[in-house]
Amino acid sequence: MYDDRLDGRISAPEYDRRAEIFEQERAQLQTSVARYERASSSYVEEGIRVLELAHRAVELYERQDVLEQGKLTALVFSNSTWGGRRLHPQFRQPFGIIADAMAESANREAAGGGPDGFSELWLRRRDSNP
Repeated sequence: MYDDRLDGRISAPEYDRRAEIFEQERAQLQTSVARYERASSSYVEEGIRVLELAHRAVELYERQDVLEQGKLTALVFSNSTWGGRRLHPQFRQPFGIIADAMAESANREAAGGGPDGFSELWLRRRDSNP
């Protein structure tokens, strides 16, 4: 655009108008990038809190009164059922993902999996666009 202005292909007022539009778009993009960066940080922090809660759930449950135990149970489970004298839990997400990974880890360990079998469940997979 600057070259077009110097070569006389666009007038000074047209250059100023386009430069203003460009500057507005740049400011909007910077605002969007900042918003995404804050969201990404918040997402990671929330994930850490969920994992900490899952790790301490039994301890927290045992220390609470009945009302607080009910709140914790409602946070972790949804629509659990009884069948054949067994409880069939239905976890809310992300607790279902954690429970599935723990079960898979136990199965791998029982099958003689390697010493690092648990951690590989939690490692990120290679991105399709590295």
